[in-house]
Amino acid sequence: MEGIYIPRCASGLQNELRDSRNVYTSNMRPLIRFLWHATRGHRLAPWRSPYLRWRMETYAGLKMDKIGFVEFWGFMFRERKQLAHFLRWTAEMQNYARPKPKNP
Repeated sequence: MEGIYIPRCASGLQNELRDSRNVYTSNMRPLIRFLWHATRGHRLAPWRSPYLRWRMETYAGLKMDKIGFVEFWGFMFRERKQLAHFLRWTAEMQNYARPKPKNP
């Protein structure tokens, strides 16, 4: 929002927008990190990733060779809450595995 005039009465709204963007990006970072690693070699077609297909088979009992575009995105939509929980958990475990240095 550099270079845009914002009246003083809207400054609270500006802070609220900044905070909501930080929440959004902090929630998206683990998702993007996981998908980047899990879809290696199949980033434009994640339903072809052997790793993701194997994870779906072990979690939901779907056969790996039967998972296509429709089944993949249907699973993602149906299980979106559990997937979000899983991604939050992986982000938490990532923080334990690679703690930030105390003195940068």
